[in-house]
Amino acid sequence: MHKRILVPLDGLAPVEAGVLCAQNRAKPARANIVLFITPPKTDSEFSFSNQSFTSCFMEGREVKARIYPNAISNGVEGEGIKTSLFTRKGL
Repeated sequence: MHKRILVPLDGLAPVEAGVLCAQNRAKPARANIVLFITPPKTDSEFSFSNQSFTSCFMEGREVKARIYPNAISNGVEGEGIKTSLFTRKGL
């Protein structure tokens, strides 16, 4: 049986459906779920003409990048499944 199940998180609905599938496999196997987070792109990859808009846009993405994985993790752990978070930097 599985000991760990890796689940990528990028905020899209199909990925969130994968979390539920992983939970269904992890619970009977007593496996841990590892949530793999892909960080948001940096502001240098966006080309908005208004710099203050770019800053505001990136702040919102960074806040979501911190809150979203923890919310998913808390929900999974609420079902009695241990989780860990792994963030890949430099993508």
